[in-house]
Amino acid sequence: MPNETKSTLSKALEAGKNGFVEGWNNSEDAQRAKALLCARIQKLRLDRDLKQTDVAEAVKVNRFTYCGYEVGRAEPNASIIVRIADYYNVSLDYLFGRTDNPNGMRVNDDREKESIREELKRMQEQIEQLKNKID
Repeated sequence: MPNETKSTLSKALEAGKNGFVEGWNNSEDAQRAKALLCARIQKLRLDRDLKQTDVAEAVKVNRFTYCGYEVGRAEPNASIIVRIADYYNVSLDYLFGRTDNPNGMRVNDDREKESIREELKRMQEQIEQLKNKID
C-alpha cells in the first residue's frame, strides 16, 4: 500500500504506538491487523448464516463496500467498525485481534483472573491479621 494512499484504518492501526491499538506500531502489524479484521467480520457473518446484504443494510453501507471490507479491498472507518461490532455484539478488541474472546478483554482473560485471585488472597490475609489483633 503506497504511503500517500493509506486509508483511515491503516493510519489508525499504525497509530497503535499512541494508544489506539497497543503494540501495533509498524506497517507489517497493521497489515496483519487488517487481515484479521477482514477474517473476523467474514467469520462472524458466516457463523450466523447471514448474507453480505444483511450486514451491509444493518451497518448502513453498500453491499459492494461491505464485500470489500471482508476481502480487504476496502477499509471501514472507525464509525463503521463500531457499527459492525455493535451489530455482531462483539468487542472492538476482538475485531482487532487484541483478544480471542468476542466479549473483549474482561474477567475471562486468564491474566485478569489471576490478578483477581491474588487480590483476594491479600485481602484474606489482611482479614486474618485483623482477627488476630482482636483476639
